[in-house]
Amino acid sequence: METALILLPLLTLMFAGIDLGRYFLTTQSLVNLVNEATRRSLADSRWQVSCTTWSESTRIAPFLDPARLKVCVYPNSDAYQHNGVWVEATYEFETITPLPPVLNWLAGPLRVENNVSY
Repeated sequence: METALILLPLLTLMFAGIDLGRYFLTTQSLVNLVNEATRRSLADSRWQVSCTTWSESTRIAPFLDPARLKVCVYPNSDAYQHNGVWVEATYEFETITPLPPVLNWLAGPLRVENNVSY
């Protein structure tokens, strides 16, 4: 009886810690992916990915599922005639915690964007 009372909160905390680690790893992987797409787009003006899955994303962010990842690269210009690029990556994150309401704020789409003008 005592084991059952202790085991449920202990496992919930363990899975919650794993979910937090996965959340931060996913966020950092998205940041790396957006930075690499921005760098590549600025280095090669002919290269563009317009809201699709990027084939090289698994090399840059191997922890992300390509089926749930969307990368958008748009050319950008402002009123002052500066050229640039705007990159956005969206990833549908799912928690593995047995009690979803505990970490419900983690579940859902993660979005990272970068806007560079030159």
